[in-house]
Amino acid sequence: MKILNQQTMYFATTLNVDYYYAYHHLQGVGAGFGLHYDSSIRRKIDNDNPGFLDLSYATIHIGNYLDAGKFTLLFQFGTHLPSDKRDLKGPLFLRPGLIYHINNNLYTRVALKTTNGIPADFIECGIGYTVFKTK
Repeated sequence: MKILNQQTMYFATTLNVDYYYAYHHLQGVGAGFGLHYDSSIRRKIDNDNPGFLDLSYATIHIGNYLDAGKFTLLFQFGTHLPSDKRDLKGPLFLRPGLIYHINNNLYTRVALKTTNGIPADFIECGIGYTVFKTK
């Protein structure tokens, strides 16, 4: 049996820490720091047995947020920090996404992280917790 369009799947995970400032009741800006693990990097590096740090990298980003009730649209623009990973992933990334606020502190998020500007890198799905919130 021949399988057509067989695709390889890779594990990727992200931990983000963001600061968000609402300058209007519907809109805000933010900045953050991300730690990423991406097993797809192994196909791009010259290491037969890459370790955790070989497949990990850090990012920084800024963003704009549009609040609409329980939903928030986000658009982030960032860069990869380690220069060796910047060569693999490109200098810039975009992250459009959607946040659903379950309650005042807990939320879920779906976002698309791009690589080298526009091409899709991976989809992020996760949960988050708001530690500090002012009115």
